[in-house]
Amino acid sequence: MLMNTLIKNVVKHDLCLGCGTCMAICPKNAISMELDECQGVFLPKVDSNACNNCDLCWVICPGAVADYDTLNRILWGRVPDNHRIGHYLAGYKAYAINDELRHNCSSGGMVTALLSYLFENNHIDGALVTGMSPEIPWQSKSFIARSIDEVINAAGSKHCLFPTNIALREILDKEGRYAVVGLPCHIHAIRKAQLKSPKLKKRIKLSFGLLCASGRSVNGLKTLMRRLDISLDSVLSLKYRGNGWPGKLEVITSDGEKVLVDYKSYYPLMCLHDPHRCSLCHDKSSELADLSFGDLWLPEERKNAGSGKSICIVRNEKAALLFNAAARDGVISKSPLNEKDLLRAIQPDNKKRMLSARLAFCRATRYKGGGIPKIMATLDDYTFSDLLNALKYYGVQSLCKRRLALNLYLRCKLKYRRIPIERSFVSSAGEKI
Repeated sequence: MLMNTLIKNVVKHDLCLGCGTCMAICPKNAISMELDECQGVFLPKVDSNACNNCDLCWVICPGAVADYDTLNRILWGRVPDNHRIGHYLAGYKAYAINDELRHNCSSGGMVTALLSYLFENNHIDGALVTGMSPEIPWQSKSFIARSIDEVINAAGSKHCLFPTNIALREILDKEGRYAVVGLPCHIHAIRKAQLKSPKLKKRIKLSFGLLCASGRSVNGLKTLMRRLDISLDSVLSLKYRGNGWPGKLEVITSDGEKVLVDYKSYYPLMCLHDPHRCSLCHDKSSELADLSFGDLWLPEERKNAGSGKSICIVRNEKAALLFNAAARDGVISKSPLNEKDLLRAIQPDNKKRMLSARLAFCRATRYKGGGIPKIMATLDDYTFSDLLNALKYYGVQSLCKRRLALNLYLRCKLKYRRIPIERSFVSSAGEKI
């Protein structure tokens, strides 16, 4: 079968994760990533005339085949002892010493602090990060940061999915030492691409993985903006997190209005339009990254609103060297987490168990035409309750694809009806009026 046909089948069966790796690695530039307005996700489009059927796009695709067992053996020499966390050397709760940086980032500011430290000590020449697009202010955009200022400007979560790995093209084109930051699917694709590309294997020195429950589509953002009575065309700037922890959404519009919404109030709205393939992902903790980072959602930490901390999972020796050096030089503060607290903090067992139930549900009902990824990894057994949750989840996802049904659902759920919103106006200088 022709390679461009295989990739088209990945899209047809809703198995594409929209990571953009295929576009970056294609030697003929035959693939582009385009926003599918109906699904609200970026999907590959193949130029059949330019494609030479080299098979690279298919081999590195993380959507159709997820062979975590093989990748773990290649990276770490064995399948992880604890399949719920993945292979690791140590776990920490940590935060950036710089208070301003910590306050403006999503949790503890660890990714930004460590990337800045790498630049300051001349360990890297660039970092693949995701910021907000200058051309389309509400849309994320990945790029290669070449300075500390560019890293800081890209700080914070980007809840709306973007094909982050298209920026790998610049790493392939320009010699240098690079760090990459991405979701589990992005790191997964990069690891597969490194097996086929000596350039990527040589040039990418460190990979920073972000903990992820699921990606959010553009349709989720559109639903949120309608609920806030904001037109996307009027958005001048959008920031999902920051202003302390757990943070606030901040939107500034062209008429000078500034809208602030607490993270816990707006985020559930964006979850009503999860991409299908994201619902069939088992990797919450970025198991294939050198370092993994996320919010520290331990119950005892949630009481300390305003002072975010990160969960940090160190997975190999080079990551440990960086982590310890940054702590020694006063860039970060860290304290160890035992395995029990690591599991409580990231709850990967829930995602692996839910995946087992969702796979069983999709097989039995042929949901989405029966498209199911081939996953080689250890998963937890599911319960009958998990199956009921899968039925509820896919029922709500299907319901919310219809505008009328979505509006009815939002009216019926109290947490969507009463969203606390702070509105004010700002001057041209950005000062609150």
